Amino acid sequence: MTLDKVMQIVKHDRSNFSQDSNAITTINIFMAHNLVKDKQSEDLNSELISDLHKELVKGLPNILDTEGSYRKGGPKADEKWIAAPYSPPGSPLDINFLIKNLIDWLETEAKDLNPIIKASLLHMHIKKIQPYNNANGYTARLMEAWYLRNNNIKLLPYILPVIYNENHEEYYKCISEFYATSNPNPMIDLISAKIESLVTKIRDDNYNLLGDIISSHYLTKLLSEKTLIKRQFDFLSILKDEQITFKQEDLQLKKPFTKFYGKVSRTTVTRDIKKFEDLGLIKNTKDGYIFNHNMLEA
Repeated sequence: MTLDKVMQIVKHDRSNFSQDSNAITTINIFMAHNLVKDKQSEDLNSELISDLHKELVKGLPNILDTEGSYRKGGPKADEKWIAAPYSPPGSPLDINFLIKNLIDWLETEAKDLNPIIKASLLHMHIKKIQPYNNANGYTARLMEAWYLRNNNIKLLPYILPVIYNENHEEYYKCISEFYATSNPNPMIDLISAKIESLVTKIRDDNYNLLGDIISSHYLTKLLSEKTLIKRQFDFLSILKDEQITFKQEDLQLKKPFTKFYGKVSRTTVTRDIKKFEDLGLIKNTKDGYIFNHNMLEA
């Protein structure tokens, strides 16, 4: 579903979509995220978990239990991706006991753990307990986001869904491991590794964007100062924008270079190349000359 489609759907009330489960689910997720923001200053409690679940299943057809109420009966773990044999606790009393003990444990014995680790533990334990017949995964991941926000960690709640969605199989392998052994390390290792690669990508993308802005500004400045003439500026601009590689002999023989160098002498070509190198505008590689996009390192 596209972002535009999502934005159109969430403008409306659930009642507008009757039995359209996809549209209702989209609204529910949107409203649940809003609830996470609204409740981010509250203390961790079981009512908050149930309130989030209510938003996630509100208005959906074929919901087995009352919204936000713990399930009755002990169905097997319903995710088809879970490899470990596992049966969740079977009664509302057991579920209530486990949820309350989880909260108490996080706030007492585990209080000195890093909040990112505690958020992940909250996520995995809720998913393992499976308090409800539906939407346990969403509820668990939203509680993880809530816990991070509650501890003033603002960017990670947006990054983690990307990590989980892009690494779907690895995510469920870690969940399976946790179901089987209660070992949180595979999930924590996954998050750590993917955060590092994602942050590196974000940094590099922004670095490249900044480099492009700086190089464009630098070319314009050199033109205005008459360090470059218009022909040289236009040539360098096309090198930058189209990321073209060239050799010295290409400039007088091949398009699009002949537009700039077809009518000049070989001496002019040689002089221009040296000038561009001295200014840090181009660099020589094994394949030929390229525009130097890394002005930040020049």
